[in-house]
Amino acid sequence: MKLSIIDIGSKSIKHYIFEVRKTAKDLIYYKRYSEAGLGETKSDYLDESVVKRNLEILGKCRRLNGDKKVLKCKIFGTDILRKAKNSSDFTDRVKNLFNSTIEVLSHQKEAQYLYMGFIDLIPEKSTFCAVNTGGGTTEIVIGNKFSLIKSYELPFGVNFLRETFLGPQKDWDNLVKYLNRNITLSKSKFNVKYFFITGILDFIIAVGPKLEFDFKNNTIPRHPIKLNINIYQKLVDLLKKTPIKQLKKLYEKDPGFAENVAIGQTIYLTVAKKIGAKEIIPSNNDLTDGVIYELSHL
Repeated sequence: MKLSIIDIGSKSIKHYIFEVRKTAKDLIYYKRYSEAGLGETKSDYLDESVVKRNLEILGKCRRLNGDKKVLKCKIFGTDILRKAKNSSDFTDRVKNLFNSTIEVLSHQKEAQYLYMGFIDLIPEKSTFCAVNTGGGTTEIVIGNKFSLIKSYELPFGVNFLRETFLGPQKDWDNLVKYLNRNITLSKSKFNVKYFFITGILDFIIAVGPKLEFDFKNNTIPRHPIKLNINIYQKLVDLLKKTPIKQLKKLYEKDPGFAENVAIGQTIYLTVAKKIGAKEIIPSNNDLTDGVIYELSHL
């Protein structure tokens, strides 16, 4: 059975098509439209020109789903569609385009999907943490194979941090100070064994060796590498120093991804230190995998 997921975010639209069987799922198509930029607005309203651009992209997604004979499609939006005052106008147009519903995920649902995206990887008696940052917010979930123990929504993502601290004078020091003040997690509360950073595995595998970084092998399925916290700190520092133009050249698969990668990794590093993580596991999993988990168990 072929399932499609379309994730409409503040920065991009991500289109996935999976082949799902009883015991496995294979990603057979993925494209990230970095140019979507639905959150490119200085007001509380979605800009009409940006809305039209997003609808054109979504039209491409719909046609490809038809060509690939997709059986089920899940369309959802997150922070930008929770906040924009005219988001219902946009979602109505998406419904008409697909003849289907679009779900604007609450923070609670977003956290639940992120949690569900990792539970099939975790041994029964282990606790894990997964962190996912987007344009508008950052989600943190802590759980085990049986339950979501705790979730946090940080009211900032890469957009706010870039606009506030990384203008012509890049103020990484104050950005880090801001994160340390506003991320309040305790090492003593959670005994986290596995610490996942989402959506970054392909980038690190592709770019890390070009920046002369080596990684430890990992035994978790679909997660071939891990980094200790000190090596991860060095990698994040190097990403901050490397010009974005150079990072884009190093990651030809999706150059737009490189624009905010250093900011995202700085958030992840801060959370890892706060929670006392000793090893970092780069992952391609995110809340999309939780959606697939739900759809495949209906």
